[in-house]
Amino acid sequence: MTIRRLMALTLFALLFLGSTLAIWALSRTESSASDQVLSAGLAPAPGAAAGNASSNDIAPEETPPVTPEPIPEPVATEPAEVVRVAEPPALVQIPADLISTPTPDSATAVPLPFLTNIPAVPRDGSVVYLTFDDGPDPIYTNQVLDVLARYGAKATFFVIGNSVDAYPGVVQRMINEGHTVGNHTYYHEALPLQEPDHIAQTLGATDAAIARAVGHKTNCLRPPYGAMDQRTFDLVRGQGFTVHMWEVDSEDWKLNDSYAIASNVLAATDLGDRILFHDGPSNRAATVGALESVLQVLTNRGVRFNALDC
Repeated sequence: MTIRRLMALTLFALLFLGSTLAIWALSRTESSASDQVLSAGLAPAPGAAAGNASSNDIAPEETPPVTPEPIPEPVATEPAEVVRVAEPPALVQIPADLISTPTPDSATAVPLPFLTNIPAVPRDGSVVYLTFDDGPDPIYTNQVLDVLARYGAKATFFVIGNSVDAYPGVVQRMINEGHTVGNHTYYHEALPLQEPDHIAQTLGATDAAIARAVGHKTNCLRPPYGAMDQRTFDLVRGQGFTVHMWEVDSEDWKLNDSYAIASNVLAATDLGDRILFHDGPSNRAATVGALESVLQVLTNRGVRFNALDC
């Protein structure tokens, strides 16, 4: 009984082992066949051109070309306003024979008379009167005004009418800064050589030019070249003018040296004197330099500078 059972168990074991081996062999065969099928499906077709891809190939994704962003157009902006300093207008041309010097030349064909009895201004303490003839000039009159302002000095400007019409703004600055203005005729005419009608005309035209510039006339007159005879003196006094001459001539009309001009003034000036300078119409750079020296020296000595009552 025991032997029969043992033989049965052995037979059962052999059958079980054989079936297991058969199942394993079958699974190996199916796996190999499946691999061949997959390999055949993925391999490229024989003889295919190198440049042609099969339907199963995944084409590489093309990168679109990068288009550079357009450079923005510059935004149009309003140009910054440029402040331009106005150039001074052309200087009014005054006949050279009428304005060459403030005093007549010795070679003048017709000698000009000079009165010596014209009253002086009252002497007033420590005051000196600075006066300027033949302006206004757009360059040198403004430079003179700049120097006067630095020292707080006041002055009187005897102006030529046609220059006033040309540069009214300079005359307005004179008045605005506390200076006074006097009449010096319209064309710098020598009054003793003129007929009474012409004297009235040139003085009236200059007064009208001053009034147009600053709104009022003047009652002060300085005759060009300092020339004045009794007839002319009576005529201008009859028109309501006070005639102002000078006590000290800086001689800036014939000197082109600041030191020499200043020396003339400082050597001759007394308190109460009226000093003659010129602010036009030619180059007065030497006068401007001399004025600075005169003001510095006399201010340090306690001198005050007042304008004439015009």
